[in-house]
Amino acid sequence: MRKVLFMSSGESVSTPIDSDFQAWLDKGDGLGYTLPTSGNQTKINQLFTDLKSNGVWVEDDLEYIQVGTGSKEMATLNMKDPDSFQCTINGGVTWTDLDGFSFNGTTGYLDTGWDYINSAVKYTNADASGSIYISSVHDYATYGEGIFFGTGRKFSARSRMELRNPDTSITYHAHGDAIIVVNGEGNIDYTGFHSVIRANVTDNSKWYKDGVVKNEEDKTLLAFIDEGYTTLIGAMQGNGVVEGYISGSTKFFSIGSSQIAKQVIKNTLITNYVNSIT
Repeated sequence: MRKVLFMSSGESVSTPIDSDFQAWLDKGDGLGYTLPTSGNQTKINQLFTDLKSNGVWVEDDLEYIQVGTGSKEMATLNMKDPDSFQCTINGGVTWTDLDGFSFNGTTGYLDTGWDYINSAVKYTNADASGSIYISSVHDYATYGEGIFFGTGRKFSARSRMELRNPDTSITYHAHGDAIIVVNGEGNIDYTGFHSVIRANVTDNSKWYKDGVVKNEEDKTLLAFIDEGYTTLIGAMQGNGVVEGYISGSTKFFSIGSSQIAKQVIKNTLITNYVNSIT
């Protein structure tokens, strides 16, 4: 089937196009958003196609591509279903086509409006993952420094201490449904594609960076948590109230099943797309 590919100039060309990409594009066009350039539309269309052909697409509940989209508004649309779970931008958030969303660390975050209790399909307690492409170099600083994603948690004094000073002797046990990634100490470059995975109800969460499993010596806290709040990108919440804000920038975000066998190919597809944007 051949469909019409919109271009930000208002022109169109006839080209083979993925139906879900067309729906994402049509949604933005109908809302009056600035669309990606024709060149980037072709790249995003290919990303949709590749995610499907490699078995990644069907395993995610949410997917957001946040660079090359032509406008921050397009970057808030859920690729899986542009009529549902559009991100709401809150506080100090900036966006550029090449860098994606950047958070000021004090007020900025995106709210997907998605919570696993009422909305999850592929994402379950025994089979879950969250993936994010970030650009982030951090020094060890205050608790929560780094990139956070997940559905919020109540922080006890103990959990605050562990966030501030991850100890390689601690085993962080996966015990709920949400996911966080928090950078640890040291001037470390965290730029790349990150996934946190839980494959069964008794397994610890595992952190993958650029398709390779990491370990506790990387000074990063990884944990599944079990609060039922909506998923925020760039902030953490407890009791339904935002409690902490994160600095850094994001270029892609998804939530779905564990996809352990798909980590290398998912990393490759997202990384290649991010690096191709002009």
